[in-house]
Amino acid sequence: MPLDEEIQKQYSVDLWSHRYPPEKALLTVISEGAKASEKLKQEIPCQLGISYGLNQREKLDIFGADKVPADAPILVIIHGGGWIMGRREDTSFVVPPFIDAGMLCIVPGYSLAPKATLDDIVADVCRAIAHVIDMAKSRGSRGIYVAGHSAGAHLAAMAASSPLMTNPDLAKWIKGFVLVSGVFDMHPIMKTTWAELGNFTEDAVQRNSPMFLVEEVSRHLQHCRFLVAVSQYDSPEFHRQSKEYHEQLLSVNLSSKYVEIPDSDHLTICLDLCIPEFTMTKEIINFVNES
Repeated sequence: MPLDEEIQKQYSVDLWSHRYPPEKALLTVISEGAKASEKLKQEIPCQLGISYGLNQREKLDIFGADKVPADAPILVIIHGGGWIMGRREDTSFVVPPFIDAGMLCIVPGYSLAPKATLDDIVADVCRAIAHVIDMAKSRGSRGIYVAGHSAGAHLAAMAASSPLMTNPDLAKWIKGFVLVSGVFDMHPIMKTTWAELGNFTEDAVQRNSPMFLVEEVSRHLQHCRFLVAVSQYDSPEFHRQSKEYHEQLLSVNLSSKYVEIPDSDHLTICLDLCIPEFTMTKEIINFVNES
C-alpha cells in the first residue's frame, strides 16, 4: 500500500513530543528508560529472565514478590515499540509506584517484527499471560491486570479477544486492562513505514485489529473493566483510536473508562509512570484498587 504522508505524520510519535525536540525525543526516552531500569534492578530484588516460551525473547521479569502479600493483584506491563523494537529490560523503571501500592509487577518480552509476524507476536503475549495466570493461581492472587502502552496496548487488547480467554477457568483471573495510547485499528498503519519495517500484510492487519473484535471480548470478559487512556499531546489519530475503541467496548456493554492525561505526550506518558504523583500512575493505581 502506498505511503500516506499525513498518516505517516500522525503515527510518527517523535513529531508530537511536547518535552523534547522531535529529532531527539525517541532516542532520549529510550535511553532514559534503559538507564533507569538498569539502576532499579541494582536496587530492588527481582527475578529476571523467567522463560515462558522457547525463544530468547519469550522471557519475563518479576518485581515486588518479596514486598507484597501472596494475594496481591498482579500488574502485567507490556512495552511498546511499534512491534519492531523495545525490550522488557528497558521497561522496568515504571514499577516502583505500583509495588508501593501493593501490586506484584511483571514485565514480559516478546518477539519482534519482521522476524516474527503480527500473529506470532500476539501469540507470545498470550503465552506470557497464560504463564502469569499460573503464577496467580499458585499465589492465590486477587487477580491480574494487563497494561500496555502504544503497540503494547494493541497487544493487550488482542489478548483480550484471544482464544486464551475462551477458557473460563483462565479468563476469570483477568480483572482488567489498561490501554495507554494504543493502536486498535491496524489498517492506517499499512499506509506508514511501520508496515514496511514490520513486513505486515493486509490479512494479518485485519486479523489483529482489536477495534473489530470487541464482540469476542464481550462473550468471555463481561466481568472485566477497561481503562483506555491517551495523552494530551498525542496526535489526532491516537486520540481517535482510543476514543473509538472505548466507544466500541461500551457498545457491547463492557465497562470502560476513557481518560485524557494532561501535560503528557505519546512518549512521556510512559516515561513518567515511575512518578507516583503523575496522573496516569494514579489512574492505574485507582483502577486496580477499585476492584
